[in-house]
Amino acid sequence: MVYLDRGHGAAIRRARTRLPGGDENPVAVIQIPRERMVGNGIASSLIHEVGHQGAALLDLIPSLKGDINKVKQETGVNHTAWKYYERWISEIIADFGHLRS
Repeated sequence: MVYLDRGHGAAIRRARTRLPGGDENPVAVIQIPRERMVGNGIASSLIHEVGHQGAALLDLIPSLKGDINKVKQETGVNHTAWKYYERWISEIIADFGHLRS
């Protein structure tokens, strides 16, 4: 489900996550700022947030973080770069679908 609202950036409440009352969220709810509906990148925020949902459903982030840690330990170099890569992997993966479209 997608709705427009005011705000600084898009956001998602992923499906199958716990709501404040303890129930499971049955569907993803994506908030898109009205300000993002003008210009060339109209769908960028939506595609990015859907990318987060897809990555969660496919369980990509934990497996990728494990692979990143393995490479970091095996190479023994650039620990700072690998640390930041691991920290931002969920945002990178969310953008991957957008880059491919």
